[in-house]
Amino acid sequence: VQNWVKRGFLQPPRGKRYDMEQVCRILNINLLKGALTLEQSCQLISYINGDLTDESDDLIDDTLLYFYFVRLAARAQDLGNKDVWDVALKEVTASYREPIPGAGEKLEKVLKVMLTAWLAGRLKAQAEQCYHSYQLKKENKTMDENGTYSWPGGQNVSPKKKPDFKRAGRTVLAVVAALIVLAVALTCFYTVDDKQQAVVTTFGKVTDVTEAGVHFKLPLGIQKVEKVDVNVYQKIELGYSSNGNSYEVNDSESTMITGDYNIVNVDFFVEYKISDPVQYLYSSNEPELILRNLIQSQIRNVVGSSSVDAVLTDGKESIQMQVKELVTEILKEYDIGLTLVDVKIQDAEPPTQEVIEAFKAVETAKQQAETVINDAKAYQNAQLPQAQAQADQLIQNAEYLKQKRINEAIEKVAMFEAMYSEYAQNPAITRTRMYYEAISQMLPGVKLYINTGGQGGDVQMLLPLESLAGTEGGNAK
Repeated sequence: VQNWVKRGFLQPPRGKRYDMEQVCRILNINLLKGALTLEQSCQLISYINGDLTDESDDLIDDTLLYFYFVRLAARAQDLGNKDVWDVALKEVTASYREPIPGAGEKLEKVLKVMLTAWLAGRLKAQAEQCYHSYQLKKENKTMDENGTYSWPGGQNVSPKKKPDFKRAGRTVLAVVAALIVLAVALTCFYTVDDKQQAVVTTFGKVTDVTEAGVHFKLPLGIQKVEKVDVNVYQKIELGYSSNGNSYEVNDSESTMITGDYNIVNVDFFVEYKISDPVQYLYSSNEPELILRNLIQSQIRNVVGSSSVDAVLTDGKESIQMQVKELVTEILKEYDIGLTLVDVKIQDAEPPTQEVIEAFKAVETAKQQAETVINDAKAYQNAQLPQAQAQADQLIQNAEYLKQKRINEAIEKVAMFEAMYSEYAQNPAITRTRMYYEAISQMLPGVKLYINTGGQGGDVQMLLPLESLAGTEGGNAK
């Protein structure tokens, strides 16, 4: 029951008591366990439930189904032929009332399926038991009630058998052959990492270069594989050696003579990688040692042609570039499968402490000079835009005044030309008008009276005229 609950075919008891449906299922399990295994019973009930839980086939109540099946299973000894089945089905389902039309026919069909499966299981179990008994009789042994076997002439004593050496030999040969086949099969495949390439040789001759992945090769030494780390940057340390946190100086590699006959200690860090795995494996015996000696030679060549100031101060970048170019060109000629990636000067210093302090002072002075120059450039960059803005403003004002003067001159020329055209038509009138306008402009605060009578006229001029004309203030001419 616990297994059925775990498998989901039976729900746990409700309130520590099983209802009618659960009781019918428990009885069904007890009836089936003698003929079918638990797995077969589960498959059977799962098939029945699956057939009945569909909405279109949900015509029969599970409780009634299991109840009728238990009643049929109790009469299993009488169900010898089809006619007895039909009679038993009619008797068992006589009290069944169809909830809807077709439910009774469906019930009989399902009960026949369940009963057929159950009886088939019982017949299978009986057949296995008969076969087992036949095997026991064939071997001339019997089984007691307690389940033990005995032979004639003794009790619970196994008969002595002669060892079968042929059979044992065949077994040993089969095991050895299986081991050989397994070993050969394991040597037929190899795996290449994503950072590697594999060089495949057939009878010592290079036949293939494979990339990352699982590959096949011929076994028994016909094909061999050499794996090479091609996508890994490797290093060479010249003048020192590091191992974790430890650091060891190698003066024999770092001590060099410059072009001006000074002694310096220079440490280099070199990075390289394998570019051609075939050339790396078969073109030279020790390609790393060749590269190391080549780099040392070119470093001493470049440092020996440089000044001590360049090596210790501002010439490091140039030295690194020269060494890299020279080594790269020679590596192309050697063709050992290696490519130089980078060359860096880790440290460069004189051999004595006094010289070291002097060079440090020089470096400090250079840095201070660069600081002052940078400050001056910053001040220049700040003042130049302001001066440029002022100059632009003055230029714009000058352009404005220039244009203003030009416009005024154009205006005066136009006025003069207009006045000249009037003067050409009426010279006297224009001359008089111009005279009066000039007097008005020259004497803006003076009142002007014009006498049109002339010297011989009859009009008398009385002074002052302001009292007679009713005006005040000012002078008259």
